[in-house]
Amino acid sequence: MYKKSYVLGGKPADDKYKKMAAAWEACTDAGVDIPVEIEEFFNYTKPDGNTIWSEIKDAITMDCDYGIELWVVDLKKLPDDITLIKFMKPIE
Repeated sequence: MYKKSYVLGGKPADDKYKKMAAAWEACTDAGVDIPVEIEEFFNYTKPDGNTIWSEIKDAITMDCDYGIELWVVDLKKLPDDITLIKFMKPIE
């Protein structure tokens, strides 16, 4: 998938999440296409029942200092509903 380091922001499951996840499952069970609105809500990833993860580029600054990769997350630039941050680095 990704070949670079990146940061994801997480939104925990709420009532809307649960309704959209139920709709995703109903479509899957019925063998019909999942509506685009639902796919977009989950960032085109099957819901896991806990969190919606999406890349947060606008709040991240990446730099290098003395050979160390630095990641700065500007919390003020994150959407209010992001409560989790996941740092991803591929295993080489």
